[in-house]
Amino acid sequence: MLQLQITDALLATLYDHTILLRFNSPPPVRGGLYGWARANTPFVLHTDALRIEQNSGLYVGPYKGLVGSRRSSGFASSGSFSYSYSMLPDGFVMGRYCSISSGLRFLDSTHPLETVTTSAITFRPRNKLFEQFITPELAEFAASFSVLGPKPYPVVDHDVWIGADVTMAMGIRVGTGAIVASNSVVTRDVPPYAIVAGNGQTAALSR
Repeated sequence: MLQLQITDALLATLYDHTILLRFNSPPPVRGGLYGWARANTPFVLHTDALRIEQNSGLYVGPYKGLVGSRRSSGFASSGSFSYSYSMLPDGFVMGRYCSISSGLRFLDSTHPLETVTTSAITFRPRNKLFEQFITPELAEFAASFSVLGPKPYPVVDHDVWIGADVTMAMGIRVGTGAIVASNSVVTRDVPPYAIVAGNGQTAALSR
């Protein structure tokens, strides 16, 4: 995890390399805004492998995942000529020439499966529902539990089109040239140049 600062110099560099933080973003205003980013604002990166290539668009801003998952800065790995109208976490990777519509979500909040109960009492010790019942053992388990689960955010290869309101499981890969139809729930890897639609990737057609 890295604690960083949005500076005027960073915003100017993004603009100079056509990394747009709004659709057709105008130049940054010194000490003010560039798209959704404001100068002199701290932010946190949860990855040390962030790569944003020139001519890419991260149009929406800070990521807010499912209830209980962590927030992130809005900066995600993006290849040239790709854009997203969805919030993206900084662990997400998008190749070149990708098009992501609005409403993309990730299944990035989980409960433990190996404990006697899946209740949040096992990992939310500061929740007022549970706090008076938290034992030292529960507090120790909660400190080591990651609500994201063991799998990383998805990787999207090059020239992928993702329609509106798609939901993706963690740890999957969407192959080059694939299309994911609107309102799909994708729980498995998508082969290159496939078209997938439906719940759990139940329908797949070769391009």
